[in-house]
Amino acid sequence: MFAGIGALMGFVSCVLSLTNPVPELYYAILYGFTSAAILVIFIGLYFILSDLNFIKSLF
Repeated sequence: MFAGIGALMGFVSCVLSLTNPVPELYYAILYGFTSAAILVIFIGLYFILSDLNFIKSLF
């Protein structure tokens, strides 16, 4: 769930950075929103991989 949300956030920040609809927010979107998206993706990957280790320990 977190990985999907982070991927969507990353896509939106990419589109907003490329189209630049609000020039005053360009750097906030490019560095702030993209960094938040990467953080959310890694949180999702942590949950995914920790579940895989739990499943592997069962066998």
